[in-house]
Amino acid sequence: MSGKKRTLVRKPDYFDRFRCTASACSDNCCIGWEIDIDEKTAGRYKNVSGELGKKLREMISWPGGEGIQTEEVQAEEPPSERKSPSDREPPHFILQGERCPFLDQDNLCEIIRELGEESLCDICREHPRYYEWFDGLTEKGVGLCCETAAGLILESSKKAEFVTELEELQESESWDEAFRDPLLAGLLAARETAFELLQNREIPLNERLALYLMLSEDIQDYLSIYADYQENPPQVDSGGIDTGAPVRVQAGGEVRAQTSEWIREVAEEYRDPEFVSGLLKDCREDDGNRSANLVTESGGPGLLASEKEGIFAVAADRYRVILKFLRTLEPVSEQWPELLGHLEGTLESVLAKREEFAAYFKEREYQYEHLAVYFTYRYYLKSCFDCDLLSRAAFTVVSILVIRLFDMEKYAGSRGVTAEEQIEIIRYYSRELEYSLENLGAFSDEVWEGDTFTSEDLLELLFI
Repeated sequence: MSGKKRTLVRKPDYFDRFRCTASACSDNCCIGWEIDIDEKTAGRYKNVSGELGKKLREMISWPGGEGIQTEEVQAEEPPSERKSPSDREPPHFILQGERCPFLDQDNLCEIIRELGEESLCDICREHPRYYEWFDGLTEKGVGLCCETAAGLILESSKKAEFVTELEELQESESWDEAFRDPLLAGLLAARETAFELLQNREIPLNERLALYLMLSEDIQDYLSIYADYQENPPQVDSGGIDTGAPVRVQAGGEVRAQTSEWIREVAEEYRDPEFVSGLLKDCREDDGNRSANLVTESGGPGLLASEKEGIFAVAADRYRVILKFLRTLEPVSEQWPELLGHLEGTLESVLAKREEFAAYFKEREYQYEHLAVYFTYRYYLKSCFDCDLLSRAAFTVVSILVIRLFDMEKYAGSRGVTAEEQIEIIRYYSRELEYSLENLGAFSDEVWEGDTFTSEDLLELLFI
């Protein structure tokens, strides 16, 4: 072994093609966003001279008042009042109205013009790129809140692919050998299975989403067992884990490796065409029974046109619960609650166009597949840290359902959905959910503690 740090870098195949369109963007990211400044860049800004330097110091909100919280300033504070860098509120630009104070009348950046692009703070330089760091693995991508990035994600009908770069790895080493964390290796295998399910175009999209949710739920069973073990480890190493499955290891550090092995077994099971076919057959039969019951509950007289009306009414109720929850979240933009409210008020008429919309959008349905792959790529592996895969899988499924519902609404109103309209819908959704940690946290809490996003209800909605 060379002793060198081993890193694997993964990115979508479109990542390097992203280019900010600057003033040509219809939704400038320098408008309406509070922009935090990393302390290294803030330190450089403090030392800029001339009129620009004066403006930088005036138009930045510094933690603790004027000036940067330098080590010298912190040293003068009582120890009980000192905060670590991660606990302090970062410096940020003071918006003028909704605009960054350094955005000129042509929507171009004054800092870039005067100091060059390398002078930008981390967020301004990297947005909408995102990065995730795992043991032996770095992943990066571009986020949906940017219209240019969303266009790249949606543009091609071919299946989404990822580029992997091995950095300082011996040629004989495999991916798995690059990961010291066995749980990460197991979740990577599970995510590959999830990608395969989502991209299997021989199966209707809703059924792909259902399989994806069931896969994630089965894996969550083992992650929950592992999480419980972490919180309440046995007092002696001879203790076992009550999983209902054969216990092959003793308690201790090997439990993480055993959890990974179980996850791999689930992932392999969902790669078996016979298993998947049988699972879908059972779901379809259950769906037939549920549909009959739904018609009876809604007052439909039989399997006629009134059946569809009854099922649409039940589907509308399911969607209305989801939309009502989304309206409880703290809005990032003023328009979002209005958009949700209008959609909620027109659900029945929108869903009545569902089959017509499906036929219209058939050639572009791959775009929902791309979105599901995007959400899975961005969030699936985070469960390695907190053992919460279920809420992230539910978030992927709900995101596709809600975005598609907005598309249906557009279609119902104008008999068409332009690419620009669809990207606007996606951008709004991403900004309100993905780019608000509070809202993401509230979504996760609702999955685990509420009744809005139960797997049973989501599966029912997918098979209605």
